[in-house]
Amino acid sequence: MVVFDPAKRSYEQLLKTFFEEHDPTQVMRQGNDHGTQYRSAIFVTGETQREIAVATLRDYEASLANAGFGRIATEITPISSESRVP
Repeated sequence: MVVFDPAKRSYEQLLKTFFEEHDPTQVMRQGNDHGTQYRSAIFVTGETQREIAVATLRDYEASLANAGFGRIATEITPISSESRVP
């Protein structure tokens, strides 16, 4: 679980860490673990976060494509009460 505090890190820094610390090109898996609980997802709280997340995803996808990797499978979706951890 990640608790985001914009007073300590920018949203862009958070996304950079997110994309660099896992393989966002894998669909419903990470390493040997697979299933829907291993999907790559960014849950946004509003339009500004969505726009930044989409732009960041596109930048990383272009870099990965230049390096011979596949498309990013990360979902970008609005956060809901169902996606929140109690």
